[in-house]
Amino acid sequence: EAIVFTGDTNTTARAEQIHNYLLAKWKNIGQLELKARMYEKVYVASGAELNIAEKFGGNTQIKSVAGAGTINIGDVSGLESLDVVFDENGQASCLEFDSHVSFADAVNLVITAEDESKIKEGAYTVLNAAGISNVDLTRWTIEKPETSLRNYSVVYNDTTIKIRASALGTLLIVK
Repeated sequence: EAIVFTGDTNTTARAEQIHNYLLAKWKNIGQLELKARMYEKVYVASGAELNIAEKFGGNTQIKSVAGAGTINIGDVSGLESLDVVFDENGQASCLEFDSHVSFADAVNLVITAEDESKIKEGAYTVLNAAGISNVDLTRWTIEKPETSLRNYSVVYNDTTIKIRASALGTLLIVK
């Protein structure tokens, strides 16, 4: 089989179209199967950007995310694990999504700190998204450093997930 190209093929979108055509022709994999992408773990370094040029109508399933960069890959579903790192200055890593993020029924939040004594009491944004859904904090677990100096809790709204760090002891919030 020969495929003749009359234009530019050096784009992610064009390469994806060619790949989809060949899969559909030779392996009988239709477009519906190609729309969902699945990743076990995605790590985006601070200041880096994960960008898939063509956003698909389906959504992307990611089980675990970590880092402090930007993720531009369309809607994300099934997020089971979120890794947060506090750096040597006590600042938390924050992931940015350009789309909607839907969490799995149970989520594991893993907190790591280079120097936990530098973490000040307060709320730290650890995930920003265009929208957030399926957040049931009663089904979230928090893994913190073994000899932790802080209590951690999770708060969220329609577009952000934050970690609230507080001194050890009992925290009582009255509204």
